[in-house]
Amino acid sequence: WLTDALTLYESLLLEFLKDFENAVAVVASQRHIRDLTEQHSMGLLDQRNLQQRCQALLLAQANDTAGVLAIVIADPQGRVIAASDDRYLSRDLGEHPEVRKGVSAPQIGEPLLLDRKYQALATGPIRSTKGTVTGVAIAVFDWTALVRVLMSPQRFGASGRVVIAARRGAAIDVLVPGTDGRLTDQVPPSASSVTGRAVLGERGFQETVDQEGREVLAAFQPVGRTHWGLVVKADSREVYRHVWRLKWTLVGSTLALLLLGVVLAHILARRIANPIARLTEQAERLSQGELSARVEPETHDEIGALAMCFNRMAETIADSHATLEEKVESRTRDLEKALAERTAAEQSLRRSQEQLQTAAKMEAVGTLSAGVAHHFSNMLQVLLGHAEALESAIPGEHLHRRSLDTIFRVAERASDLVRRLLRFSGRRADESLVVDVNAVVVETADMLHSFLPETVKFEVLTEPSPALVKANPRELEEVLVNLTINARDAMPAGGRLCVQVSGTTRAGVECVDISVSDSGCGMDAEAQRRLFEPFYTTKGPESGTGLGLAIVYGIVQRHSGSVTVASELGRGTCIRVALPRLIADKGGAGASTLTDDLPRPPIETLDREATILVVEDHEDLRDVLAQRLIDHGYHAIEASTAEQALSIAGAWADPIQLLITDVTLPGRSGFDLASTLRGSRPDLAVIYMTGHSRQVDALAPEDDCQLQLVKPFRLSELLGAIRRLLNRRPRSG
Repeated sequence: WLTDALTLYESLLLEFLKDFENAVAVVASQRHIRDLTEQHSMGLLDQRNLQQRCQALLLAQANDTAGVLAIVIADPQGRVIAASDDRYLSRDLGEHPEVRKGVSAPQIGEPLLLDRKYQALATGPIRSTKGTVTGVAIAVFDWTALVRVLMSPQRFGASGRVVIAARRGAAIDVLVPGTDGRLTDQVPPSASSVTGRAVLGERGFQETVDQEGREVLAAFQPVGRTHWGLVVKADSREVYRHVWRLKWTLVGSTLALLLLGVVLAHILARRIANPIARLTEQAERLSQGELSARVEPETHDEIGALAMCFNRMAETIADSHATLEEKVESRTRDLEKALAERTAAEQSLRRSQEQLQTAAKMEAVGTLSAGVAHHFSNMLQVLLGHAEALESAIPGEHLHRRSLDTIFRVAERASDLVRRLLRFSGRRADESLVVDVNAVVVETADMLHSFLPETVKFEVLTEPSPALVKANPRELEEVLVNLTINARDAMPAGGRLCVQVSGTTRAGVECVDISVSDSGCGMDAEAQRRLFEPFYTTKGPESGTGLGLAIVYGIVQRHSGSVTVASELGRGTCIRVALPRLIADKGGAGASTLTDDLPRPPIETLDREATILVVEDHEDLRDVLAQRLIDHGYHAIEASTAEQALSIAGAWADPIQLLITDVTLPGRSGFDLASTLRGSRPDLAVIYMTGHSRQVDALAPEDDCQLQLVKPFRLSELLGAIRRLLNRRPRSG
C-alpha cells in the first residue's frame, strides 16, 4: 500500500521536473543560442545584442512549458546575460550550487526565495561547437506549483502524508509540505530519521514517530538524479487496520475455497476416480505385454469414450506388434546384408589407404635413393676418369695392371648399384623390351637355385605358350631374386619353393602371373599389411635391410602391374606378380636378355682439335673431364655454374664447337644454359650429363647436334659421343 503510494508520488515528481529539464536541454542544444553565447564569451557580442537576439527564443520556450516563470542564460560564473524576462537580467546566480554544478552537467536545485516567491532552478551547460562551456541554460519554475501537485486530494488513507526533503549543509530542509507559504524550518540530519535516510540515498520502510508526535509507518527513497528524499507516511493504526482487513478477507476466501474443494473432490472421486482406476489397471496390464487387456465401458460420458478409445488402442497395438515383428525380421536380414557390404567396403578402403601409405613411403625412399645415386654417380665418374688415366699410362704387363682391372670391375658393379637405385626411385628409364617371362624364369632358374640350401626343394613351372610382356629383363630378374631370397629365409629348416608362370585375368585385363610360393612359417596380418614398406623386415639386423620387397613393389608399379600376398601362419606364403600380357602377333621380337659382362669399348682419339666448354659444379669431376679431354687433343674450358659459363662464352672470341654440361646446376639448369648459348651460336653441339636419364628424355629430346650421357660413363663413351656430334656438325668457314 505505502509502496504503491511511494511509486505514484515519485512518478508525479519526476514527470513534473522532466518538463523543466527538457526546456533546459532544448535551449542548450539550439545552434543559434550556442553560436551567440560562444561569440559573447569571445568578446565578439555584447550583452545588449545578445539579449535582443535571444529573448524571443527564450520567451517562446518559457511560454511552451507550464510552471516556468522564466528561462535565462548565464555565463559560466553565474551572471545572467540573457533572459525571457528583463527582471532577471544582470542578476548574479553564481552563489547557488545548482548553477555552479550546471556548468558540467544538468542539475535540479532546491527551492529558494526570489522576488518574494519560492522558486527552483533547473540548469544545464551550453557548449560551443568545440565542446567548451560558454554558458548555462536556466529554467526558473514556480515551486508552489509542485507543492499543489503533490498536495492534491489524498491518494492513500485519511492520515497519509507526503514529505520531500533536501540536505543543505549540516541540516535538512523539508521542502514539502510548506507552512504558511514558506519552507519548514531546518531540522538536523539523523541516521535514524526517515527523511535523513532518504536524503542520504537509502530506501526502505520504518516505523517511527513524526514531528507531530504520531506513530507512523513510513516508506522512503531518493528521488532520481536530484539530491532529494521522498517519504510517504501514514498513521500506524490506520495501516494495520487496512492490513488486518486484507488478512481476514484472505483467510475467509481461503476457507471457502478449501470447503468447496473438499466437496468437489468427493464428487469427482465417485464419478471419475473409480473408472480411471479401472482404466489404469488395464493400462498396466497392457504395458506389461498383455495385449488382450480390455475395459468395459460403464457410462456414455467422457470416461466411457476414453474406455472405448483404450480398447481400440489395445487392438491397434496388438496388430502393430504383429506387423512390427514381421518388419523387424525383414529389416534384420537387410541390416545383416548391408553390414556385410559395409564391412567389405571398409576393408577395401583400408586396403586402399594402406596401399596409398605404402606408395607415399616408397616415394620418400625413392627420392632419398635418387639423391644418394646422384652424388654416388659423380664420385664414380671421378674414380673411372682417374682409373682410365692410369690405364693409358700403365702397360698391360705392369705389376699393378691387375689391381687396375679390379678397380674397373668394382666400379662397374658400383655403377650397376647406382642404376638399381635410380630404377628403384623411378628416376632411371631403362629400356623396356618385349620379353617372354617363361624364358626369363628359365634363364634365371640356375642362379636362383644357387641361393637355396639342399634342404629346399626347388621347382619351376612355366606356360606351354609364350608369356609375352613389355618389361626390362634385368628388373624381372631382380624381382625373382628378391622373392626367392625372402622365401628361402622363411624356411630355415627346409621345405618346398615353387616359381610358376601362368595366365590370369584381372579387372578384365589379360595378365601374366608370376607366383613364388613357399611352405615356410607364414606371416600374420600385421606383417602382410606392412610387407612392402621400405626398411620393414621381420629378420634380424644381420639378415635383412627391408628394401628387397620395397624394390619389388616399385618395379611392378612401374610396369603397370600388381602384387598380391596370401599367407597363413605355419603353412607358408604365396606372392603373385601380375603384369599386362602382350598379344603374340603384336609383340614384335621375342624375349631379350642382358648380360653384365659387356666388353669395354676402346678409347678413340681425334686427329683434329676442337674447343669444348665443360660445365660441371662437382669440382673433381670437372677437373678429370677437362684433363682427359686435353689428353686427347681437345682444348677444354671449365665453368662451375651456368652464369660463369655464359660469362666465359661471351668473352671467348674463338669458336666453341661443343658444350658438355651437367643437367642439374646451381641457379640455372643445363637446358637453360644450352638454349641461351645456342641463341648466339646456333651450330653449337651439346652433350648433356645426368644421373637421371628421364631428365634428358623429358626435357631435351635428341636432335642432330645434341646427345645424352648417363653417369657414370666411360671415357670411350664420351669420346665416341664427341666424335659423332662433331662429325654431324657443319664445318664453319
